[in-house]
Amino acid sequence: MLIHDENPLLTEDADQIVNGLINEFELNSRQARALKVIAYHKISQSTEQLMMIVAGPGGTGKSRVIAAVTSLFSKLNCSESLKRSAPTGIAAYAIKGTTLHS
Repeated sequence: MLIHDENPLLTEDADQIVNGLINEFELNSRQARALKVIAYHKISQSTEQLMMIVAGPGGTGKSRVIAAVTSLFSKLNCSESLKRSAPTGIAAYAIKGTTLHS
């Protein structure tokens, strides 16, 4: 269970950390928006589950967004609460997730 003392975003500037991830993963504006939705939902410590689909044709950076989100959850010491899935085995393997029917 995540406690406040272990959450870096509660003791550091949240925007600085999120913007650092945006720069590190070279996210475009739409990718950055997706990361911010997820990051600020997690930072808010909402008890409601956020379910979000990152969709688009091949080569649009979906895996890059998922890698940035994975890094965020790692920085928050709560990687175990992030679940990743994809429609095909190849896509699931690429994001270290499971297929949707698993």
